[in-house]
Amino acid sequence: MIFSQAVHGLQTHLSRPPSRPRLVGFARSADARQDIDRAATYGFVVRICPYEDELATVAAQEEVAMIVWEVGTDANRRIPMIGRAVRARATPVSVVARLDLTRLHARHTLTLAAHIPHARPSLRGCDDLLTDIAALAKGDDDRGAYSAILEGLLPSVPTRDAEILGAAAIAGHRRMGVREFAQICGIPVRTLEWRCHARRLMTARDLLAWMVLLHSLWRLDALTWTLGRAARAAGFASQESWSNFIARHVGVRPASLLIDGGFPALLQRCATEVSRGRERS
Repeated sequence: MIFSQAVHGLQTHLSRPPSRPRLVGFARSADARQDIDRAATYGFVVRICPYEDELATVAAQEEVAMIVWEVGTDANRRIPMIGRAVRARATPVSVVARLDLTRLHARHTLTLAAHIPHARPSLRGCDDLLTDIAALAKGDDDRGAYSAILEGLLPSVPTRDAEILGAAAIAGHRRMGVREFAQICGIPVRTLEWRCHARRLMTARDLLAWMVLLHSLWRLDALTWTLGRAARAAGFASQESWSNFIARHVGVRPASLLIDGGFPALLQRCATEVSRGRERS
């Protein structure tokens, strides 16, 4: 009797469809809410919290596979809370942070890197939120470099300059012109260039180029991507044009950089360039 009950229980368990992963989100805009709802097409059971503070509570108490959060101007208090909830879980939780780089939000890039370094930033006006959700759902995340970049570069600059580095480290996951970067930051090009000059950083153009280089080497080194895949992710039409771009800035092609110390060596080289620029100024 006991055996037959056990067999019946096992058969019942095996006949049940596997549980679907849960996604919990918070949206401030209608567009973000729509994209979070559409995440159901990737197999998620979606729940949108009516209040932002619920995210940390849900992450701590319920089985959640992903958090999608449209960050607000007061997020510096909530980011550590959500970070603690995510770290306390026995199972990993993916996080997509939808944010912008305007003056009121730029500081959040630093807080996010410090408390939820594995979070995938999704920039308003630059990145497609649903595409970012899909990438994490497929385990295809390539944005992890930004927190490592900031960890390596922030000691080279004063605190007041950190927000520019934070914005560039997140936006620079693909090739971007100075005008587009300034637009995402919500400031005129001349203001951006003046700030870089006044704070004795490298030029905005060189800073963005370095970010592309560092993200590219991260993909090759930490993620073991192919050269062609890394070139496409960096926003280049061909592997050759991407390779030439890197060679123009650091004198060697990506394969050589990978052999000669990889991402850590290039990050140290960038930190040295930042420090030298400040000394020359």
